[in-house]
Amino acid sequence: MYKMIIGITGHRPDKLWGYGPSASANEEKLEQYLKDTLVRYGAKEAVTGMALGVDMIFDRAVLSLKDEGYDIKLISAVPCRNQTAKWFNQKNIDEYNYILSQADRVVLVSDCEYNSSVMQIRNEWIVDNVDLLLAVWNGSNGGTGNCIRYAKAKNKAIMIIPPWIFNNDNR
Repeated sequence: MYKMIIGITGHRPDKLWGYGPSASANEEKLEQYLKDTLVRYGAKEAVTGMALGVDMIFDRAVLSLKDEGYDIKLISAVPCRNQTAKWFNQKNIDEYNYILSQADRVVLVSDCEYNSSVMQIRNEWIVDNVDLLLAVWNGSNGGTGNCIRYAKAKNKAIMIIPPWIFNNDNR
């Protein structure tokens, strides 16, 4: 039986809505959109890169669907052993550890310490292991853009989701 596998790529909070009160409302709208998209496409597995921002919002969407009884597996693609080493917010680290504890499978993509190449290696692993890549992307250069270019080179289906459609202030 075929199982639809959907992965995510997207920006960190600073390229989305920041960390203020309006950010939470925008994140909630994105989370609901991701839930709806996973259900609409019949996703059986959801692959995340476990980064701050879009990845964590996606993780919350998948865990919420699981709590609601939807049959979906969360696959966490961890880029390196010490991914959270440069994170300063304990709440983010706690959420990261909780998500890992709830994941159906955790894949350590690169068994090394953090370095400048591990995020792209993780992104390529995600693209190589999904049927559809959801990309919350504002068109800027960086890791999300690199991931999209790689997915295009691999002829993967990509759904680009512009983050401004979720803005409360319609910026």
